[in-house]
Amino acid sequence: MPPPTDKLSQREKEKRTKRFGGPSPKSPPPSGRTLAGIDTDGDQPLVGRCMNLEKQYFRLTSAPDPANVRPLAILERTLELLKKKWRDEQNYSYICDQFKSLRQDLTVQHIKSDFTVTVYEIHARIALEKVSARRTALGSGR
Repeated sequence: MPPPTDKLSQREKEKRTKRFGGPSPKSPPPSGRTLAGIDTDGDQPLVGRCMNLEKQYFRLTSAPDPANVRPLAILERTLELLKKKWRDEQNYSYICDQFKSLRQDLTVQHIKSDFTVTVYEIHARIALEKVSARRTALGSGR
């Protein structure tokens, strides 16, 4: 018995083609936006139209609707509001939800800039402050 090979014999390929139908080289690749908002057909990225500074995070289950995505100018104002709210209220659950929503709006619009880096840095700093405060409160701060 000959050793098995990874390649299909010509006869097996023909049988497979008959069974499943041949590849259709002329069919266009699928287009449209994926769940993460990535434009797969080469068009311009999505631009948000939502003017709300605060917006609850929700997991995308379909292509994002521009009416529910905040544009960069609103996101910049949102960051300033969140920094103030963190200083004043220290509501970690709320702040995390808002930062997740802010980051999602950046992602679906393909915004990769110094502002994006700043958003991630501030969120990380808040998380570190929260961990440090918790350790201190528990008496295990080192």
